[in-house]
Amino acid sequence: MKYKNNYISDILKRDELIDVQLPQKFNKNELLNAHYKAKEEKRFFTEDASLLYHYNKTPIYILKGKNYNIKLTTNVDLIIAEEIYKEYMVVE
Repeated sequence: MKYKNNYISDILKRDELIDVQLPQKFNKNELLNAHYKAKEEKRFFTEDASLLYHYNKTPIYILKGKNYNIKLTTNVDLIIAEEIYKEYMVVE
């Protein structure tokens, strides 16, 4: 969704979106400079790829990831990860 003044202003098309998985890999100096510019301009980005693309027009190569590459943050995530491990990793 796009939003303006805390209200939804437009709906993004799902077929035009991709999931972003970490780690992302970028040139350190370019990334730091883009972060400094964003801070100066009080702009916020959801992840580093869009930040670099915005400031440097850096071509961002998309590498197909895996659906079972999830972020482990909470105890529930660990339970889910154990099930994914059983399902995908042990079978392979």
